[in-house]
Amino acid sequence: MQKSFVLKVARPDSAAFQYGGLSLACELISAQIIQLLGLKSPSYAIVNIEQEFADSVPSRVHQLFNDNIGPQFGCEYLEEAVDFIPGRRLDDEDALSALEGVISFDAMIWNQDRTQLKPNLLVKANEFYLIDHSTVMPVGLILSGGEFLTEDQITNNCAYATLYYKRRLYQALVEKWADEVTLGAIEQIAGFVPNEWITTRSRFNLMLKFLRERHTFSAQIIENLKDLVH
Repeated sequence: MQKSFVLKVARPDSAAFQYGGLSLACELISAQIIQLLGLKSPSYAIVNIEQEFADSVPSRVHQLFNDNIGPQFGCEYLEEAVDFIPGRRLDDEDALSALEGVISFDAMIWNQDRTQLKPNLLVKANEFYLIDHSTVMPVGLILSGGEFLTEDQITNNCAYATLYYKRRLYQALVEKWADEVTLGAIEQIAGFVPNEWITTRSRFNLMLKFLRERHTFSAQIIENLKDLVH
């Protein structure tokens, strides 16, 4: 069956909240970690834009494609998927566990961009698909200090209102991270990142250092989620 993909490029028309190729590295790394942890994201691919193709597109997008010759990130377009509605009531245990995994993943990978206004979470056939991870780890705040999402960032997460006062434990995914996101797995994942995306080697290395050390903060992350989401 033919699939359609949403293309993410290193040099978009609007550079707001974009960090060039490192944004695409974040997308690829996140998609692979999501799979390791048993969560769901749309299928993904590295899509190579060739000059011949860029020359053939309509004039209104010619410059965009011409500025992005080479490997880009492709995310499958999920037919019939809809945005998750923050505050949606859920009583099904499987759905609550999946949503608990979503907010736990965001806390572990330091994702501040899955918010009530921009959920970046799709729902299809009662399953949740995580999308848009271009500023995690955090590629845009790597020198800002701190290791955890703030109280405001956790309470603004799209899953917060649904999970609030559900007395979840926030352990399963965080503990699975230590088992699955190993040094070997991180090295393998990093090896899939095209060299063209590593526009700043020092910042890319800091991203990998963040991943290697993240499991050491597991206990604090669990406590933060339990304290703030209840």
